[in-house]
Amino acid sequence: MITAFILLTVKAGTDQETMEKLRKYGGVKEVYEIYGAYDILAMLEVGSEDELKNIQLNLERDENVWSVRIARVVNIWKREA
Repeated sequence: MITAFILLTVKAGTDQETMEKLRKYGGVKEVYEIYGAYDILAMLEVGSEDELKNIQLNLERDENVWSVRIARVVNIWKREA
């Protein structure tokens, strides 16, 4: 299982539309609208490198998406309750 975060910069006014598109990908677990250098942050859990690459390529082809950055998770640390 590959866990990764995708950071997107999108055309002004297309945030919600792009978020809806992201939610349709099977590996997308969470999608956030954010402020700062990027507009959208999405958490993915996919089964293969090919699946991650396909999502990236589809986003790069979207006319409303200006930039796509992928951050792959190496280790996960969780605070115990």
